[in-house]
Amino acid sequence: MLRRWKRRGRGMIMNKPRTLSFYRGRLPHWEVEDGVYFVTLRLYGALPAKCVKALQELAIEIEKSEGPAKEKLQRRTFAILEQYLHNSVDKKHLTEPPVAAMIGDSIAHMQASGLWETFEYVIMPNHLHLLFALTGGSLSTSMLSFKRWTGRQAKAILSLSEPHFWQNDSFDHWVRSDAEFKKAVEYIRANPVKAGLVQDYRDWPYCSWST
Repeated sequence: MLRRWKRRGRGMIMNKPRTLSFYRGRLPHWEVEDGVYFVTLRLYGALPAKCVKALQELAIEIEKSEGPAKEKLQRRTFAILEQYLHNSVDKKHLTEPPVAAMIGDSIAHMQASGLWETFEYVIMPNHLHLLFALTGGSLSTSMLSFKRWTGRQAKAILSLSEPHFWQNDSFDHWVRSDAEFKKAVEYIRANPVKAGLVQDYRDWPYCSWST
């Protein structure tokens, strides 16, 4: 799936992509040319402050790490996300059928507009996992546009008066290899099962594989 590979001897190596930007909000964000990204968006207030702090600290460690140590920290990050997001019952806005349909349509629009090539996604009650290649614009701009539009639409659909729908910062990971790509797909598909929502991921209705 990834584009930046070339053959060397009997193996394959990935060409180093050009860095387009690196910036830090509450979390670090690294954008590269022709990047494939695994992004997690969550509803505002879906994670407690202590969880966000732990994830921020892990993100800094991941940024400094390489190899098995980095993979271990990444697994720890997703374990924390799962623990809190799957157990949070306060907000379940995203799986209200009209909201889930609107988000699915918005993802399709991003692809039709030439901004994303979407590989996989799953809409969970309080968060959204996306795996896509950036094919136009910048990651930060496209995510901001997507969150603003879907947030406004969701609040109108649900008659919400609260000022925020999505949490400002998102968790985005630049996918560096075909192995990472495969793991991201498996993680996304397993999410509804791990959350106890279905026994077979194919039975979950709010996702890329049900369309």
